[in-house]
Amino acid sequence: MQKLIICGGVMDGFIAESIDHHAIDLQHFKSLALAGEITALRREWLQHPYCCLGMDAQAKAHLSAITEHYYANDLTIEAGHNFTFDENVYAQLVKAQIPTLFINGEYEAPPRIELAHQYISRSSTHRSVVVPGAGHMAVLSHSQPVADAIREFCL
Repeated sequence: MQKLIICGGVMDGFIAESIDHHAIDLQHFKSLALAGEITALRREWLQHPYCCLGMDAQAKAHLSAITEHYYANDLTIEAGHNFTFDENVYAQLVKAQIPTLFINGEYEAPPRIELAHQYISRSSTHRSVVVPGAGHMAVLSHSQPVADAIREFCL
């Protein structure tokens, strides 16, 4: 049986009513990348609430180490961060009825929590897990609860 797991994800075709108070200003990050200001981009990225909320010192250090190898190539090409699709992914997945697990941190963006709630309301085969104390980076900051949720869903 196929299953789908979405960790802190968005989905084309889903329009949230809730507001993302910490929305990422991709145009600002793109302008830093195009100007060659990679150090400033990394610093600002690491200070963004999605990289801070729910993160302890060890998780922040790990994310910082990962970021050292990020050169923003995805922001400097024309198609980078163009998350539009020819088809409505949300409608297609709802129609396909693939059992889906949504994993979000307690401090995740409200539209992502809303997506999970609306999606799981459509079928009893869908599940949603909110990891207490975690933010957008729940996989990194709270890896054991995330792994446990995935294991339980896959059994």
